[in-house]
Amino acid sequence: MSDPILLKFSPGALRAERGHLDVSWQRPDGSVGAGPLSSFVQDNQRQAVGIVLSAADVQITSVELSRRQARHLQKVLPFLLEEQLIGDPETLWYASAGLHDGRYPVLVCDRLQLTSLVDELEQAGVNVVGAAVDAQLVASAAPILYSADGSTLLVQSADQVLCLPTEEVQTTCEALGLDIAEYEQLDESSIWDALRQGWKRRSELLHSELRPQGNNENQVFRLPAAWRQFAGLAASLLVVIWALAWTQAWQYSRLGEQTREQAADLYKSLFPGDRATAKLQGQFKNRLAQLGGGAAGGGSFLSLMTPVADALASMKSSGVAPKRLMFEERDGLLMLDLEAKDYEGLEALRGSLQSAGLSAEIANFRNQGDQVAARMKVAAQ
Repeated sequence: MSDPILLKFSPGALRAERGHLDVSWQRPDGSVGAGPLSSFVQDNQRQAVGIVLSAADVQITSVELSRRQARHLQKVLPFLLEEQLIGDPETLWYASAGLHDGRYPVLVCDRLQLTSLVDELEQAGVNVVGAAVDAQLVASAAPILYSADGSTLLVQSADQVLCLPTEEVQTTCEALGLDIAEYEQLDESSIWDALRQGWKRRSELLHSELRPQGNNENQVFRLPAAWRQFAGLAASLLVVIWALAWTQAWQYSRLGEQTREQAADLYKSLFPGDRATAKLQGQFKNRLAQLGGGAAGGGSFLSLMTPVADALASMKSSGVAPKRLMFEERDGLLMLDLEAKDYEGLEALRGSLQSAGLSAEIANFRNQGDQVAARMKVAAQ
């Protein structure tokens, strides 16, 4: 297969509205361009395109496993990386590569956002052949630094990457003890050369059910247009008839299940990782009995949640919002996945919890464009 057009997205593109999204690209002949995504799509119908996402939208990490354990790597990644992830592991998409320096490189991003981007491009007529991350493509040239459009990418090694607003580079590097004076600064020409060289050895994001199918329209058997119309009409009529016949029965059945589903959803939201069974009432009683008793580390769930809830309520106006809550009964540890406008908001929440007599620690921190996300561990002192 010939080299594709490389289509590079700026930080935050996975979360942004793509109607007026600006992108840049390089064609196989080396010519580059930039402009709205809509214009690129219109001018490159049926062209092979490789997506290059920003490291701001994709988490880059690695895991160390034996070869036997690595046989089931894709299945166990959500469990291996749970402590490193922000958000529900079941909503994320994982991609791994072959063994490198004793570790297996891993890419993690939001599954729905990635699927949406690929579907939009393919439905618009673009032939998507793969997707990768800019920092991973240029990692062989590390340490490097590249700045464009108010954002800076720093690559220390294959899994030591930062992508942050350019005005925050100096203060962030000083806080982390990074000396960027020796980093190679890439310009617009050299970044495309590095991306093109790294494309063939990329960690492919689009695998399994997201694997590109290519443009096989001429190779797939297709019914004549008249038969397709008739089949579609017949199928629609069957659906309408079935719906009318079963609507009333379904409504009665649905009303009977609605209360239990609401109770099950509440149970799963309160106790992530535990499955709601048919004996839901007994599960609630057992859980409430456990939460009311003592827990390791000197505090129960209820004794932690009361001051935590008060602190979160006081920080709501500052833009600090909880996204996920987990409680480890054995260690008496409450873990909060949070989003905030800035790092100062997280520090303010931590200080409020400490003032309430709790131990609070920011375990993970990630810049997400105009917001930051972090995991905070809270325990009784």
